This record gives sequence, structure tokens and C-alpha cells, in this order.
Amino acid sequence: MALSPEAFLGVFLDASIEWQVVNKVVPGGLGLSYTESRMNKFDDLVMSGVIKAGPAHRHSHHCQLQLTTKETLQVMQETILKAIQGLSGQVQQLQKEVLV
Repeated sequence: MALSPEAFLGVFLDASIEWQVVNKVVPGGLGLSYTESRMNKFDDLVMSGVIKAGPAHRHSHHCQLQLTTKETLQVMQETILKAIQGLSGQVQQLQKEVLV
């Protein structure tokens, strides 16, 4: 059974948002103005709860986290793998419904 490209849109969007947060880029879709969504506002937006970032990203201005390319790719791979596993479960459920 082939999946349409639309089936991967959510996976792509989740990975894109995760990549943006890992790289301290304010993600789109928050309803912020250009001035409010600039990168220099990222930490303030995390601290105020506007951006939901994992514990590794909730750090003070005095303790900056520098991720290597390898670490960034690992985070992205984990996010994509979780999404694929979720889709796999959905596909299996749909197959059961269709074949019954």
C-alpha cells in the first residue's frame, strides 16, 4: 500500500519545527510580528512559554548550548523516527479495517 505525499506533511512540519527550535530560530505559526519573531527574541519567547522547547533549550543567557551538526542530526532523526512509527501504527490500523 503506497502512501500519498500528504501523509508525510505532518512529519515534515514536526521535523521542521524541531529543527528551528534546536537552531534557536523562532518557528512560524505563532502569530508574532516580524520584530517579535527575530532570533534575538528566541530565549525570551522560550522563557515566557510562547515557544515550547525541551529542557536542553531552557537555559539562561549565561549558559549557551552549542549543538554540533551530529547532535542536531540525531535530534532530527529521533523526531522523524517517532513520527514514522506513529504513521506505521496508523497504516496497520487502516489495513486491518480495509481487510476485515
